[in-house]
Formats: sequence, C-alpha cells, structure tokens
Amino acid sequence: DYAGAFQCLKDGAGDVAFIKPLAVPAAEKASYELLCKDGTRAPIDSYKTCHLARVPAHAVVSRKDPELADRIYNKLVAVKDFNLFSSDGYAAKNLMFKDS
Repeated sequence: DYAGAFQCLKDGAGDVAFIKPLAVPAAEKASYELLCKDGTRAPIDSYKTCHLARVPAHAVVSRKDPELADRIYNKLVAVKDFNLFSSDGYAAKNLMFKDS
C-alpha cells in the first residue's frame, strides 16, 4: 500500500515518494510530477516513458518543485551503485523499498 508514502508527500512531511503512479488521485495529479532518468520531469500520466528505473509499476514522484526535483535526482544518481532494492545482510526485509 502506497497511501502512507503519498500522504507523507502530500502533507509536506516528505520530499519524495516511491509509489505507483496510480496512487496519485486524478484530482491531485497536477500538483506532482515524475522524475525522469535523463534528469527531466514529466506529468504523472507519463510514467510509461518517464522513470528512474524499470521496476514494474513503480515511479519516483515529488512535489512540483524544480530545485527539489534536481536535488533528489542528483542524490539518486550519486547512489546508483548502492543496492537500494535489497535488504541482504540485514535482519529485516523491505527496509527502504520492497526487495527486488
């Protein structure tokens, strides 16, 4: 369930949500945007062509703020060799994201 992650973004408590694009209500799509692999941003409905990684039905969504989007993109690019989608080596699973 992605409701909590989206609510955190919506309330301003978080800057980014790793959610399925369909978790964003239609009436609120204009307030958010996708972060694309090439550093650009796109409307929520462009999830088929705009994504940071090809993970089935997942997207990186941020508030519509160009500076914030750039900071998030740069941080994610900087950690691209770090295995974000694996909890191997830890006692718990699905720590930051679902294990792939």
